[in-house]
Parts: sequence; C-alpha cells; structure tokens
Amino acid sequence: MAQNGATSPLHSSRVLGEYSLAPSGSLGPEALARSSASGERRVLGRATYAAFRLGSTQVAIVAEGTLPHLNDRADLAQSPLRIFPPRFELFFVQQAISLPATRPFRIVEIFGYPNQQATLVVRDADGPHKVEIKDSGVQTLVTPGSENTSVAYSTTSIQDAFDSAVAQLPPPNPGNVADQLIIYTLKRAGKVESGFGGFHHYFAEVEVQ
Repeated sequence: MAQNGATSPLHSSRVLGEYSLAPSGSLGPEALARSSASGERRVLGRATYAAFRLGSTQVAIVAEGTLPHLNDRADLAQSPLRIFPPRFELFFVQQAISLPATRPFRIVEIFGYPNQQATLVVRDADGPHKVEIKDSGVQTLVTPGSENTSVAYSTTSIQDAFDSAVAQLPPPNPGNVADQLIIYTLKRAGKVESGFGGFHHYFAEVEVQ
C-alpha cells in the first residue's frame, strides 16, 4: 500500500523493478470502486503528479492533492490493463464511516518502468495525465559497477531494495551444471534523501555469481 507521506504486457511490483504478467483488468464499476471485507471503498482520486527516474528500471511517482475526508488515504497503483508501457492509477481509499473534513496528502511510490520511455500516464477521476519523467540525479550517484550487478530502490527498506535488485539480475549461464549454486552478494546499501524530488528511498547494489 502507499505510504501517506518488451514487447509483451508487463506488470511491475510496488517496490521491485521486476516484471511479470499482469491479470486482465476492467474499466467497469469494479475498477472505479472496489470494496473489501473491512468496508473500505476505492474510488479514483485527484492530484497533481511528478515522476523521477531511479536508475535504469524504476521510477518514483509523486502525487499531491487534497483528500475529501479526514480518514481517507491515497494509493498509487499500477493499472491491471495488459498494456505496454504500463499505466498507473490514483485511488482514494475511503472508510465505511467518513470523517467530514479535508486534509492535504503527498505520497511517493516506486515502480518498475522501462528506461526508453520519457513519459508515463497516471489516470484519476479527471482522466489520464501524461507526466514527464525527470532526472532525479540518483543514477549518477548510485550506479552498478558491472554487467553482473544491479541497483534497485525502495521507499520501504533495504531488504525490499535488495529483493528488487536480485529480481532484475538474470541467473548466470549454468553450462553443463544441472544444479548450479547462485550467489547474490550485497555490494552497497544505503538511503538517498532528495530535496529536489522531495522523497527519501533506500538503495541496494547486488552482484550475482
């Protein structure tokens, strides 16, 4: 969930840079309002957006706006539509009982996204928004040292960034070895704080052997 504060269709995990086949989506009412057992309701929200490139396989999307109720929360998610490049959606998650007061919000989410794309699309209650992907400067600070390494980012933890970097690395050629031992080594890890993007995230550089 969001924190308050190829040639085939791809789907990226929230903090990982990995890709997998996405389930087919719907533009019907279920896509506009999804209810859960707890009584929460997801509706398309409204916001302004910015996007920043993180390395070669990820982007950070920033959404800012006003929640219509005090106990609502905002969530950025990848659209389930099987399209390339993937699109994203902003939802307001509303409770069964809403408190009658508005409040501002600002959220940041990291998604896997192809590096040849200069823009991305976020859909909300006002329709689709084309967002330019800006240079965060992070890739000049944290770059992989060789073709056997990868760097990934997470808004959550170094462990999530490590798992993302591992997912980006193809296993070495096994050759004639039936049961190959693959070792993933954490080369560097840390936290990047960016006033330019207004977000803070963890990074991990992983080497495969």
